[in-house]
Amino acid sequence: MTASGLNRASLELTQVKPDGGTGPATAAGVTVSRPFPIHALPRLWAWTVESRRQVADDFAVQTLEEFVSRWEAAETAGRSSWAVWRDKELGGAVTSSRINPVCVDAHCVFKRSFWGHAVTVEALRLVFEEIFSNGILKITATAFYDNHALLGLVRKLGFQKEGVLRQQTRRAGELIDVVVIGLTREGFAQFSAGRAE
Repeated sequence: MTASGLNRASLELTQVKPDGGTGPATAAGVTVSRPFPIHALPRLWAWTVESRRQVADDFAVQTLEEFVSRWEAAETAGRSSWAVWRDKELGGAVTSSRINPVCVDAHCVFKRSFWGHAVTVEALRLVFEEIFSNGILKITATAFYDNHALLGLVRKLGFQKEGVLRQQTRRAGELIDVVVIGLTREGFAQFSAGRAE
């Protein structure tokens, strides 16, 4: 039994009861809610496995049980998480951990049917709006240099490439470069102002 009350029998893909998120839906029908529901972690694990080559190195968790254990430890340590909903269907997660008093990191995973900028940009915009409204000045993230879908997505939100970490980790046994990206509160405000015009 894990701290969340999930046991091996409950670590299967089960239907998630929709709460539909909080706040008004965007034009794309997107809402977010906090925290990501613990009972939906098996579903999140399935989405992660589906896109594993784009998001995980050789040292990433390998089993659902390990995924749940690390998730619980990160949440206990203060990480924030959001569930992403489209028309009351759960289809994504965004997480953020404080690096220092003015900076956080951010990560996201979406199920395949949510891929595409109509949902992902809106979901991230809602989460980042909340993060910046709480006094944070910068959001950072890393991505494999060849994850063009993610890098294109975050550019639409105002992220900028800040550097490349050469041969940072291994993916499929090969050394791979990682790109560091960042979004300042001012950059996000410019993105938001551009959307309103």
